[in-house]
Amino acid sequence: MQLTAIFIFGLVWGGLMIYFLTPTRKIENVDFEKDWTFQHAFKDSLISIGLQKKAVPVFLMIVIVVLAIWSFHSQLKWHNEAHGGGEMTYNPMTQAVLYIVGFIVYSAILYLYLAYRRAMLLLKNERVI
Repeated sequence: MQLTAIFIFGLVWGGLMIYFLTPTRKIENVDFEKDWTFQHAFKDSLISIGLQKKAVPVFLMIVIVVLAIWSFHSQLKWHNEAHGGGEMTYNPMTQAVLYIVGFIVYSAILYLYLAYRRAMLLLKNERVI
C-alpha cells in the first residue's frame, strides 16, 4: 500500500471515528460531581463514549476493516502464483498483521484522545458537545 493511500485512509477513518464517537447534546447527560478527579472523569468518558448507540457503527467498521485486510492479504500469494507473478519478495501475512496492528493502535489512540478531551471538558465544568 502506498504511503499516500495510508494517509488518506487515516484521515477518513479518523474523521469517521470522531463523528461517530462524539456524543450529541441530546444524549450527553452527565451527573458531574464537583469532587471528581481526572480518573473519575476519564473513566466516565471511556464508558459513556463506548456505550452510546452511535458507537456501534464504529465497532462494526473495525471488524469489517480487519477482515478485509486479512482476506486481501491471505489471497495475494495464491493470486501471484495463479497469474505467474514469480517469486514474492515479502510475506503478505506479515504485512497483513502489521496493517491490522497499526489500524487497531490508531483506532485506540483516537478513542483515548476523544475520552481525554471529554474528561478535560468535564473537569472544566463545560457542556460537552
